[in-house]
Amino acid sequence: MSGAAYEEVRLLLEANKYPPQVIGAFRAEVIAERDAQIIAWLGKKAGEYGVSNRENRAKAEAVGRMADKLSRGAVRDQGKAAQELDPEFPATKAGGHALVIEYGDCEMYGSCQCGKDFGTARPDKPLDRFAGPWERHVMTEVAR
Repeated sequence: MSGAAYEEVRLLLEANKYPPQVIGAFRAEVIAERDAQIIAWLGKKAGEYGVSNRENRAKAEAVGRMADKLSRGAVRDQGKAAQELDPEFPATKAGGHALVIEYGDCEMYGSCQCGKDFGTARPDKPLDRFAGPWERHVMTEVAR
């Protein structure tokens, strides 16, 4: 969807000209588009590591697994409880165990959706800083 279309929808939303069902459908479309962009970016990053040595293969595999998990729905809308927490970011820290990467001023913050913190990293550094601790958290610390 183009920037002009977003602006048009924003103006109509402010004027209360859309019923809630239409707003929900538009929101779902925007979220799906954003998720597709993130998954494509992670896939690109995984390919950039190459397979020249064991460390690069491990990094590529970790980022590739993250993209695969996201593409299969590791981030889920938690419904009304999530929207009450923060309407701008309904999936952030509202329950569940999805990896949440938030972009700050000059750094990225990694955490689990349940609230466990994985620290910070500069935007020019790989996301592996968060993937390993998150995977360890989900596989060993979370009760099933």
